[in-house]
Amino acid sequence: MQDAIRSWFRSQGLDPVYGPSLPASLESARFDIVEVAGECHLCRGGSDIASVMAASTEALWEKYVATGVASGRDVGAYLADVRKTDVWTSIARLYA
Repeated sequence: MQDAIRSWFRSQGLDPVYGPSLPASLESARFDIVEVAGECHLCRGGSDIASVMAASTEALWEKYVATGVASGRDVGAYLADVRKTDVWTSIARLYA
């Protein structure tokens, strides 16, 4: 699913890994970067965050499949997992 999501972002002219390049972009715009921190949160299926992830995936299901990277079965399996309370996933965040 992650590859399909990245592929869809690129098809929309977006950079799916913009976060890691953000500090350098800000510095080139003359911002003073004092600190950059990254976090990786673990999220249990069925949680509020997982529910948002599921809603987003449902809304973009056809677009992810259209990338040719994920099948409808892949998307369905992902959705099933984000609803299971015994499944955990990671969400990375970068702060500058």
